[in-house]
Formats: sequence, C-alpha cells, structure tokens
Amino acid sequence: MYRIGKFWEEVNRMSASRTLSCSSQSQLPWLSRRLWCLRGNGFDGAQSGFGAIRSEAKCCGIDSVYCVALDDGLGYVAVKTIRGSSRKLDQELVDSFLAEVEILRKIRHNNIMKLMCCISSDDLLLLAYEYHEHQSLDRWLHKKNKTSVASSTVHHDIIDWPKRLHIAIGAAQGLCYLYNDCSPPIIHRDVKASNILLDSQFNAKVADFGLAKILIKPEELATMSAVAGTFGYIAPEYAQSIRVNEKMDVYSFGAVLLELTTGKEVNPGYEYSSLAE
Repeated sequence: MYRIGKFWEEVNRMSASRTLSCSSQSQLPWLSRRLWCLRGNGFDGAQSGFGAIRSEAKCCGIDSVYCVALDDGLGYVAVKTIRGSSRKLDQELVDSFLAEVEILRKIRHNNIMKLMCCISSDDLLLLAYEYHEHQSLDRWLHKKNKTSVASSTVHHDIIDWPKRLHIAIGAAQGLCYLYNDCSPPIIHRDVKASNILLDSQFNAKVADFGLAKILIKPEELATMSAVAGTFGYIAPEYAQSIRVNEKMDVYSFGAVLLELTTGKEVNPGYEYSSLAE
C-alpha cells in the first residue's frame, strides 16, 4: 500500500544521527502528511476514544493513543503520541522512541506488532502502528469494557479455551522469533497481558518495544543500570542482578500464561503481592 521500503531506508539514515523528522512525508505521501496535519490540530478529527485502550496513557510521557482512519477506506492505524514537558522532550523519551523504531524497522513476524510510520518534532513524537480491533489481552481476561473504535461496539464476551490456547501459542511464537531468529537476539523486557494485542481473529501481536534490549553479544549477559518492566511480571533474579537475557522474558510470559489459565490479574493491586506468589 505504501512505499515502506524507501521509508525505512530514510529512517535508517536519520536514526544513525539520532534525529528523526517529518521529512519522511516524501516517502509515505498520505499517511505521514495526514498525521502531521492532525498533530498541528491537536489530533482533532481523530478518534481519541482509542486512548482508553492503553491504561498507561497520559503517563510516562505517553499522551494518548489515537485511531486514525485511512483515506482509502481500507481500515485504521493506531497512533501513539509522546509529548515532553514544557514543550521539550526528555532524553529518556527520545531514547525509548529511537529504540522502538530501531528494533521494529528490522523485524517482521505475524505475531509482532508492525510499525507503519514515525514522525518527530521538538516537542512531539508519533508512532503509527497497525490497528488491532480486539485491543489488548488484559482487557478480555479481566472483564473490562472493550470498545472497538472502528465499530463503537462494547464487547463483554469471554474468550474460550481454544482462543486462549491460540493466543498463548501466537505470543510464544513472536517471542521465540525475537530470541532465535533475530541476530543479535532481542529481549523485550516488558512482556505482559497489556502488551499483547489481538486482531479480529484473536491472533496475538507482541507490542511496545520501548524497553527492549538488543543483545550485541548473545554469549554475554547485558547489565542494565535500572530494573525495567512491570511488577508481577519481573523475574526475581533480574530484579536482584539487573542482568538481561531471554530468561527474564520467559518468566514474564509464564505470568501471562497464569493469567490466561486462571483469569486473575498478575498484580491485583496489593503491595508486595503477585499472582506468581
């Protein structure tokens, strides 16, 4: 649909200098121009109700998530907006943005969320992804209202066991691809139910690579300066040593499997309490 190949070449060139700009408009004529116009109008005209999909919206620099209709009538894209404080982006937000673009531009898998386009300015970052009608897994497991922006329909359905198995296998295949088929391997570092999106056929899509880490030397364990992830999904040994390898994602995925089989939340909100315990 779009000249994505040329666009990624341009992203690769610009990311080398750690700057990304709206010059990508020349490579994706409609989508990037559409997003840039919406950006100038504060996303007026976009369906901002999509922001309810992500519980962390409006925190950690994430302003909101919007659903933008394609002009050709073929569907929607999900657009995550990241804003800085005092009209200036924090370096941590920029680093997370660049890390996600750097990783998603390289990988393609049926169970990994696809990045369609990215745009940046001094005070705003935009990431456009493929839109998934059924939103995130946690909203289905924990009986939260799930509104499809495309249809404005609220679903109260419960996913049956065959669907749960299908979702588990799909997410596992996506994670397996990151570790075994990517060179060097990629560690997600924030595997959780809210980061597993579901399309109209309940195919799982691993999402949100802002905390992901590329292991430059797979035979060595990478050490991070701080613990990343979500309480209840973080492997105890990682919390103690801050050393990164694929085992930390395996632990997090195990917590997701517990959610799938029990229907309980990993982090029920009680201090120092998690489903794994």
